[in-house]
Amino acid sequence: MTDALPLPHRLDGRRPDPEKLVTATGPLGGPSYEHRGAQIDCNPGGHVCRLKMEGHPLDGSSFGVPGTIVYLVDLWLDQQRLPPWIKVVPPRKP
Repeated sequence: MTDALPLPHRLDGRRPDPEKLVTATGPLGGPSYEHRGAQIDCNPGGHVCRLKMEGHPLDGSSFGVPGTIVYLVDLWLDQQRLPPWIKVVPPRKP
């Protein structure tokens, strides 16, 4: 895939800025981080985290570790896109 960005580099070839620890025990019971305006809240252990970022297509979704979410935040802010292997499915209407 020529349009995919290899982890963990940013578009300019630099490694991503590290996420900033906000608190060791956040709303999901694990660490909470901040990165470029996004809030990343993790379960205890920090292996499953939720992204909170208004306007991001994955806002409110829980998945992955902070480093994965940082990559997705950077890609969205820098190019307004997601990697080709992530597909967003709209929620079903009741």
